[in-house]
Amino acid sequence: HRDLHSFPTRRSSDLWAATNSLPATVRVFKVVPASFSPIAISNLTAIGGSADLKQGSMNLYQPADTRLPLEKVPDKARAYELGMNLLARLEIPAAELMSQDGKTMALYSPGTRSHGDKATHKLITEPCTMGVEFRRALDGFECFGQQVRFQFESQEKLTQLNWRWCGVQPMQSCPIASADQIVTWIKEGRARAQSVETTGHRWIKVADIKKVTIRDIEVCYDASEDLLPTSLYPYANLTVEVEFSKDDREMIGLFCPVIKEALSRAIRKSNEFNIFPSTLYEKQGRQGGDE
Repeated sequence: HRDLHSFPTRRSSDLWAATNSLPATVRVFKVVPASFSPIAISNLTAIGGSADLKQGSMNLYQPADTRLPLEKVPDKARAYELGMNLLARLEIPAAELMSQDGKTMALYSPGTRSHGDKATHKLITEPCTMGVEFRRALDGFECFGQQVRFQFESQEKLTQLNWRWCGVQPMQSCPIASADQIVTWIKEGRARAQSVETTGHRWIKVADIKKVTIRDIEVCYDASEDLLPTSLYPYANLTVEVEFSKDDREMIGLFCPVIKEALSRAIRKSNEFNIFPSTLYEKQGRQGGDE
């Protein structure tokens, strides 16, 4: 993450426009070796997978024969059903899965493959894989880097399983910071803006920002690094609108401590970062298409 600091605002009320509420307290977790039940390990072994308790992971890779015809590649609804069945077999607690309105949430990644039809001489594209991912929640908050992903192919065969689910123990409960305190930490240079380097990104210079407004705030945990941390601290995932001029605004993601026990050191070195997608570039693209 890049550092985003020295916001051009004087009062907290100028910056904070988030309306969603936060809990009074949040917990810090200690990372410990995973504890998979004998039944879960037995069921995993039966389908050809392996487990690593220290890393809190389960894996399976059984690529399909691409020479065979495609039959019964599951759609999203069927992949969800198959995935939920596997979650039960691997004894993944439903309370630790991201949910919405009482239903476990899922993300999908369909795949296709193409071939030439000899009779019509046309390119035929058809579904060949369907991935479904379930993400972890700690105390109801998303924990980045902790998820279970299944991939199904022809005949609903499970060809990939990637489960990253470290063991955790509650360490302490901490009072959550007020809006004023979070704004102060941002001004002190304790916030980080995610810098995305990809085709079509826009460089943002902090000095060019005229106004900043926090539109949304969510509590999250992060275990996405290759090496697991020793502890999982909650932090604030902010949706922020930055204004350069009346007709030039961008939405960015900003990460900031949400408890004083997790304060990062103040850094004021970075003066620019890049974002994607860009509202300005999308607007310019539409205008160019109208000409």
